[in-house]
Amino acid sequence: MKYIVYNCTSYPAGGLADRLKGLISCYGLSKFTNREFILNWTYPFPLTDYLMPNKINWIPRKIEGTYKEIYAMDIDLFNNNKDLLKSGDFKEDIIGIRTNIDFLNLYNYSFNECFNELFKANLIDKSKFENVIGLSCRFGGNQSDWSDVDFGKNISFNYITDKLLEISKEKNIDKFFICSDSSKFLDHCKDKQLKFISTQGTPLHIDYPGCTREAYHKTFEDFLSLRECKHIYYIKGGFACTSALTSGKKAICIE
Repeated sequence: MKYIVYNCTSYPAGGLADRLKGLISCYGLSKFTNREFILNWTYPFPLTDYLMPNKINWIPRKIEGTYKEIYAMDIDLFNNNKDLLKSGDFKEDIIGIRTNIDFLNLYNYSFNECFNELFKANLIDKSKFENVIGLSCRFGGNQSDWSDVDFGKNISFNYITDKLLEISKEKNIDKFFICSDSSKFLDHCKDKQLKFISTQGTPLHIDYPGCTREAYHKTFEDFLSLRECKHIYYIKGGFACTSALTSGKKAICIE
């Protein structure tokens, strides 16, 4: 038996969106090369806490054979291995890969179909999001400092909520799901009396050494909730775009 193993066991591993882009790409490689796919994701907590296998048994298990490690955690390292990943011409029985690069386009597979072949997303009550506008609103480059607003241009809280109200009127939907790294922005939405739902807890980047289980849970809950929304919008970052991809939708940037 031959295998592709996606490894996520230590820092650096990237955020949830980046990890999933690399993970789904590695699964595409396994399909392309007709190899078994295994997910070795334990950092900072096991993936199986929130996602379980659907059509593919990717649960880690004891395997044997010759081994090759491919480390491609940035675009330069990925490019060094691109030809090999594109051809899938591996001599070894087990190919372990650490990457957060999206290279699924090398194999012409659908991100959405791959995600749903791999995972049961049972954490979320989907009925709550049937007629909801989703917004992922990231402000800070440094998520430990909620006052760090780093858009590269001036966009105020009022501007965003005004845009949300415009979208609400256009789509004829008055309920929102909002995830953000700024509790101040969520407080502003309450002050504006927006009808919105959000998850509980303090957001922390899951690649930070101090990430708590509560923050890890919140990240998954935000990601899986966002994908169920009827329409998905975002301010900065790839979190919403990747979440939308998993459900075959497209996230729209608010500018």
